[in-house]
Amino acid sequence: MNTDLLKSSMICEKFPILCNKEASTSILSDAQTDFMIVAGVDHKTVGRVEYSSLSVLGELHLNSVGGASDANLTGSAEVYLNDPVSKYLYAYIFARNCSGRGQYCFEVNQDGDVSIPIKDQLIYVERGYINPVTHIGNDKSEIIPPKVIHFAPINKKVLAE
Repeated sequence: MNTDLLKSSMICEKFPILCNKEASTSILSDAQTDFMIVAGVDHKTVGRVEYSSLSVLGELHLNSVGGASDANLTGSAEVYLNDPVSKYLYAYIFARNCSGRGQYCFEVNQDGDVSIPIKDQLIYVERGYINPVTHIGNDKSEIIPPKVIHFAPINKKVLAE
C-alpha cells in the first residue's frame, strides 16, 4: 500500500479511518493483462466477525461501485493455494474485464452511472462487522489488513495522458 499517496490525498481529511492502513489505492487500466488480487484473512471464517465485505471505491468521488461479501470471498484462496489454511483466507480479483478469470472476480466498469473512470485511483476497503463474542467492533490489533497485489503491464496510453 502506498501510504504516502493516500495520506497526501483529501481522503484522509474526509475519512481518517482510511489512512490507518485499512485501504490501498492504485490505477487500473483497461488492458486485459492489468488486474489486482486483494488477498487477506477471511475474518468471518476464523470467527472474528459476523459479516465482512471488500469494496472498491473511486478516489475522485469516493463512490463505491461494489465488491464482494464474505459469502463471495469464501473459497477464493483455494484457487491459488492447495493447503488446509486456504479456507481461512481469500484472494479476490478486481479487473476491468473478468472474462476468463473465474467466479472470484469483480468487474470494475469504467463507463456509466456505477463506474470508476480509467484515470481514477481505486481504493480497496475491507470491513468487518460485529465481533460475535463481544457484540461490538473488533480492535484494530485483532484484524489483519488485506494486501493488494497489482499485476500491471506498462500501459503507455494511460501514462501519457
